[in-house]
Amino acid sequence: MYWFTDTISSAMHFYREQYLALRNGTGAAGEVVVPTGAGIFPQEILKSPRAWYQRRFPLVHWTEHEAGGHFGAMEQPEAFASDLRAFAQTVADLGPVALGQSKSG
Repeated sequence: MYWFTDTISSAMHFYREQYLALRNGTGAAGEVVVPTGAGIFPQEILKSPRAWYQRRFPLVHWTEHEAGGHFGAMEQPEAFASDLRAFAQTVADLGPVALGQSKSG
């Protein structure tokens, strides 16, 4: 998906920041303050427990999918799209204040 949308660089940037922060002993690379959602596919290569997500991110949406793996969005596109829409609706329901914006925009 990243290759087709030309977003591979920004996706890899996250992993590089994490790697450098851990290598330098500074822990996680910055605080995440925006509402976060996670779609967990059962055949994912590396699995992190929900408690880890809750400690690291302001988790507002969590879905455990019935099928799929590391490329879950490509393997299960309907489930992924449905989950993404549900997450977007959750964030919309939270309103602009949850995104760090004033109510006036």
